[in-house]
Amino acid sequence: MEELKTYDNIKSWISNSESGQRAIYYEGYLPKDLKSKNSNIRQRAKAIHELTYHNKNKGNITLTQKKKCDFNYQYIATKLRNMNYEN
Repeated sequence: MEELKTYDNIKSWISNSESGQRAIYYEGYLPKDLKSKNSNIRQRAKAIHELTYHNKNKGNITLTQKKKCDFNYQYIATKLRNMNYEN
């Protein structure tokens, strides 16, 4: 499974991946990172969270988690359809 390290990598993967492809878009504990005192961690977590949830709500991806240990998860996106899909 591909690991996406940056916001731009995630955005590109969402646009260019094929249905059924999976990728790890975040690793750690997102709820904690969204409230981090470190502004770099907090801003990165917020940007990734907003991008992935926006695309989940549009029906482009599904989001799941895999627990590695306490407070450490792999956040996984699965592509559902092409971005140009019309109902």
